[in-house]
Amino acid sequence: MNCLNFPNRIRTNVQSLFAVLLVFVLVAPAIAQEKETNPFGGEEQRKMMETQFFMQQLMMLAHDEELRKELEVVDDQVEEVKKLGQDYQKDMMKFYADNRELMEEMQQMYSDGNVEEAQEMGKEFQKKNTEFSESYMDRAAEVLLPHQIERLKQIAKQQVVKMTNQYSDEFGMASSMAKELGLTPEESKKLNETIKEAREEYYEAVEAAKKKANEKIMSVLTIEQKEKMKQILGDLWDQDASRRKAREKAMKRSKEVMKKRGQQ
Repeated sequence: MNCLNFPNRIRTNVQSLFAVLLVFVLVAPAIAQEKETNPFGGEEQRKMMETQFFMQQLMMLAHDEELRKELEVVDDQVEEVKKLGQDYQKDMMKFYADNRELMEEMQQMYSDGNVEEAQEMGKEFQKKNTEFSESYMDRAAEVLLPHQIERLKQIAKQQVVKMTNQYSDEFGMASSMAKELGLTPEESKKLNETIKEAREEYYEAVEAAKKKANEKIMSVLTIEQKEKMKQILGDLWDQDASRRKAREKAMKRSKEVMKKRGQQ
C-alpha cells in the first residue's frame, strides 16, 4: 500500500459509506418541501443528516490534519478518535445491512407516489437511525471536549445547509436557513434573488479567470504543440460547469415533481 495515498483512500471509503446510506433515504431537494411531500418531514430529515454528517466528520478527524487543527485536537485524542471512527464504520455497515430492505421498500413507495406509507416507514427508520447515531454521539463526547463537539456540529451543519438549498452549494446556505434566521417571505424573496445574481457573477468571473489561466499556460507551447494537443484532446470541455448546470436542472425538476405529488 502506498502510504501517501492512505488518507485519500480513507476519505473515499468514508464518503462512499455515507453515500450508500444516504442514497436511499436522503433526497436533498425534498427537504425544502412541506412535510406532506417528504417521507421524513423536513425537520426530522435535517436532524438525521446533521447527526450523520457529524459522524462523517468525526471519522475524517483521525486522518485530516487541517480538521484537527480547526478543532484543536491534541495527539492524545487522535488514537481514540481513530478507534471510535473504526467502530462506527463497522457498526454503520451492519446497521445499513440490517435495514436495507426497509430503506429500499420506503424509497420504492416514495417513488411510486405512496407518500403517506413512505412517511410512516421513514419515521420508523429515522427512529432507529437516531438511536444508533446518538449512542455514538455520546461516545464522541467522551473523547472530545465540549468546544470541539460544538465546532464539529457547526461543520456538520454547514454540510447539511449546503445540500438542502436549491443550488446545493455554499451560496444558498442562508436560504436553506430561512426559518432559523426568521426571514419574512419578502426577505426570503430578496435573498434568493440576490443569491441568484451573486452566483451568476461568481461563475462568470470563474469562467473568465479559467480562460485567462488556460491562455497563459498555452502561450508556453509552440503552434505545432498546440495543434497536436488539439488533435489529441479536441476542444476543451468544462466538465465542472456542465455538471453544475445538470445538477441545477435536476434539482429544479425534482422540486416540480415533489410539488405536483403534494397536490395530488
